[in-house]
Amino acid sequence: MRERNEENEIIRYGQRLIGTKDDGIIGRNTIGLIERKSKIIPLIQHHWKPERKLIALVQFNALSKGIEAGKVDGLIGTQTRHAFQQLVFLEKHHRLPELWRIDDKPTQSVKGKLNPHGFPTYANIKQVFGEPATNLKTVRVPFELRLAWDTSVKVQKITCHKKVAPSLLGVLEDLLEHYGLEQLQQLGLDLYGGCFNKRKMRGGAKLSTHSWGAAIDLHPSMNQLRWNHKKALFAKKDYQFLLSAFAAEGWVSLGVAKDYDWMHFQAVKL
Repeated sequence: MRERNEENEIIRYGQRLIGTKDDGIIGRNTIGLIERKSKIIPLIQHHWKPERKLIALVQFNALSKGIEAGKVDGLIGTQTRHAFQQLVFLEKHHRLPELWRIDDKPTQSVKGKLNPHGFPTYANIKQVFGEPATNLKTVRVPFELRLAWDTSVKVQKITCHKKVAPSLLGVLEDLLEHYGLEQLQQLGLDLYGGCFNKRKMRGGAKLSTHSWGAAIDLHPSMNQLRWNHKKALFAKKDYQFLLSAFAAEGWVSLGVAKDYDWMHFQAVKL
């Protein structure tokens, strides 16, 4: 229900953006304006349905204001939701929200934890992993993933840093062995939110560890960025093995370490 409400709010924002009534209904007048506005933006494909074009217009608007919105694809993923929240704040306050996260600061709760593969801290990430978007490798995952914001899209391969690929595949194999495919799917552990994506941290100024392909997001809709352990699904008992499997390979759960962004696991120490 929360996702549908937010999707409706994004539609209504898009209607305000193109200058029509913000009632959340894609009617004839809205469609006409969408078609006229989208024709001048080459990134928007002519064969997309009107609602998808409207979402793409919102994404393009965010990018034009310096807000990272991910790919202009008309799909409402994690990055689009974050960009929309920033657009709403900008609309209300005429400025972007203050940055709030510092993920390279040492956190006592993760000191001394396992690091069998010698993963770097953020401070020396370039020395170990190289420049962002380099040394990447595309690997086949041990079970089929579903794209979190369009579950009809199946994901059989992901792109990550070559130095983290063996441990990441090891974690996924452990999850499959422990839960079995049916329970794994019931728990939403096959809902894929992304791995390599060169962008800034949401709510931060520095590049995300996703920029090195050294992080993976799972089940983002039920582990949203600002949710703490009281709301995040991965903080529940059924997901303890998930957290343990990543920790055993030296990956950091930001949920465990900082009690936000429970979807996010990274091969970078804090």
